[in-house]
Amino acid sequence: MRKLFLLLFVCCLSVNTTASPIQTIEIDSKVVRHKLNVSVLLPDSYQAEGVTTELTELKRYPVLYTRSSDRRLALLKAQVDWLSHVQFAPFFESIIVVLPDVVDGGDMDKFVKAAGSADKLAIEIYQTDIIPYIDQHFRTQPFRMIEGFSTAANQILSIFLQQPSLFHLYMAFSPALALDKSNIVKGFQHIGLNEVYRNRALYLNLGSFAENREPFEQLKNALETMQTHQSGLKIYTEDLSQHNYLSGPVVGLVHAGEKLLADRFPAIEQFEQSGTKGVKHYFTELERRYGFEINSQNSLIDLAYFYVSLQRFDDAQNVMLEMLQNEPTSVFLHTRLADVQKQSGNLVQARETLKRGLTLARQAQNTEAVSYIQARIKELN
Repeated sequence: MRKLFLLLFVCCLSVNTTASPIQTIEIDSKVVRHKLNVSVLLPDSYQAEGVTTELTELKRYPVLYTRSSDRRLALLKAQVDWLSHVQFAPFFESIIVVLPDVVDGGDMDKFVKAAGSADKLAIEIYQTDIIPYIDQHFRTQPFRMIEGFSTAANQILSIFLQQPSLFHLYMAFSPALALDKSNIVKGFQHIGLNEVYRNRALYLNLGSFAENREPFEQLKNALETMQTHQSGLKIYTEDLSQHNYLSGPVVGLVHAGEKLLADRFPAIEQFEQSGTKGVKHYFTELERRYGFEINSQNSLIDLAYFYVSLQRFDDAQNVMLEMLQNEPTSVFLHTRLADVQKQSGNLVQARETLKRGLTLARQAQNTEAVSYIQARIKELN
C-alpha cells in the first residue's frame, strides 16, 4: 500500500517536459571509410547544457544501445520511459542509442546478419567509434546496456562472448539461434574463469519458433555452468515460447530489469540492526557494480516504515530526520516524515511537519503538492 501511495504521489509531483525527438548524428568512423548514421533518443528529463547551472550538476544517464528497427523503436522508448519514471521502477531512465547496421562487403539480409558474419567488425566499430562519441557528446553514466531481438539478438550474444567488457547488461530477446553460423553455443561451452565477466549480466529468453529450442537449451546449460565459475556474473534465462514471438522483447525487457537490476532494491529486513549505516554501506558497495551512485532514498524510506511496523517509532523518525538534514527543502520527504509521525501517534508533530512542507510547496509554486498537503492537514484536524 505504501509503495502504491508513493507511486501516485511521485507521479503527481513529477515534471514532464516535452519528449525529446530522435537525433540523427553522423560519426566519422576510424574503422570503416564511410560515416556512421546513429540515432539518439534522450529521456524526457534530459536538459540541454546551460539550462540549469554547471554541466557537473546536470543529471547523467546510463545508455541503452539497441539493434531495434524503426518499427519497434517507438515501443521501446515508451516502455523504457514507463519502466523508469519513478525511483523504485525496475529499469533505468536511459539515453537510447540505435546502432547502425554494419555492412561488410555489401548489403546483408537478416539471415546473413543472424549468421554472425559481421560481428567482429561491429564490435570494433562500437568500441572505437560509437561508444566514445556518445560518451563525449552526451551526459552518460559508465553503465552501458545493449538489447536486440530475433536475428539482432544473435549479435548481442556474440558481443557477450567476444568482448564482454563492452557493455554491462546484455539482453538477447528470442535469438534466432538456428540461423547462427558462428558457433555461439559452442563458444560458451569453452569459457573458463575470466575476470572480464565480473559485474556483467545477461538476460536471454526463448521465443516461439521451435527450431530454436534445441540450441537454446544447449546455450542455457552452458551459461548456467559458466555462472557457477564466474564471480560477479548474473545470468537469467527463461522460456517464453508460450507467448507470441512478438511478445519476447516486451516481456523480456520487464523481466531483465526485475531480475538483473533488482539489487538496487534490497530486502529491507537485513538492515534491522545496522540501520541507516547498513543501508549506506550496501549502496556504496552497489556503486562498484554500476559505476555510479545509486539513489538510496527509497530504501531508507522503506527502513523508516519497517521500523514503524516494529513499533520502533523513534528509530523510524530518526531515519527520516537524517534524510531531511541532507535535503531540507524536499517537499516529498516532509510528507513522508509526517506520515511516519502520524503512524507513531505524534499527530501534533505530523501537523507541524506538513505545515513546513506546505510552505516549501508554496515557495516552489507546486500547486499539486499544495493541494495534497492541505488535504493531509485537514485529515489531522
